[in-house]
Amino acid sequence: MTRDYENFLSKFKKNDYIFKFFHQKIFKKRNIILRHDVDFDTDYALNIAKIEKKLKIKSTFFFLIRSKSYNILDPEEIKRINNIKSMGHEISIHFDPSIYNKKNMLEGLRQEKKLFESLFKKKIKVISFHRPNQKFVNLNTKILGLNHTYQDMFKKHITYFADSRNTFRYGNPLKSIEFKNKLSLQISLHPIWWQNKFYKNINWKIKKYIAKKNSHLKSNLKKNLNKSKLNLK
Repeated sequence: MTRDYENFLSKFKKNDYIFKFFHQKIFKKRNIILRHDVDFDTDYALNIAKIEKKLKIKSTFFFLIRSKSYNILDPEEIKRINNIKSMGHEISIHFDPSIYNKKNMLEGLRQEKKLFESLFKKKIKVISFHRPNQKFVNLNTKILGLNHTYQDMFKKHITYFADSRNTFRYGNPLKSIEFKNKLSLQISLHPIWWQNKFYKNINWKIKKYIAKKNSHLKSNLKKNLNKSKLNLK
């Protein structure tokens, strides 16, 4: 892993920013809420959690319960997420409302919350939405009594930045007038984009991720078919 992520975060610390959780009091200046939506890989999430621990920075990691990229019930996934939790970071649900219809969406969230809290012995305080439509982006009320990352107090009262698709499409926080004036921020960073140089070609990172998943799949196949003659080149 390169030093890009460490260098990126260090600049906020050098500018006297204090990293806070969503449930803490956020002041007008010098506060950052750092969040990670884990869309693809818990191992990548653990990598950046370790860097943050080294820098004495705390952040919030949101994990998908129903994902085609990773299985939150897998013992290895549970171990990684608990490791992130043990470092002092917050963990919670990255909720995908699109997989439910209108009638059972709230019940789906209720069940996901129950499962997550049971697995990780952690009371959920805030959730993030996965690829939300405008209804959820503009939702300024709690959902099932839970705060979420798109409420005005996190997205309008302070400035919001995100690294979606491997670029700061709405401006680089380090080059912003808010950073210059030390105003408070919410920054959403996806672990997959920080496993190498941030602006490095997105296709290269996706291919690297696919190769990693294929290697893991082959390893599992060999374990479960250990008496078979396999040629998995």
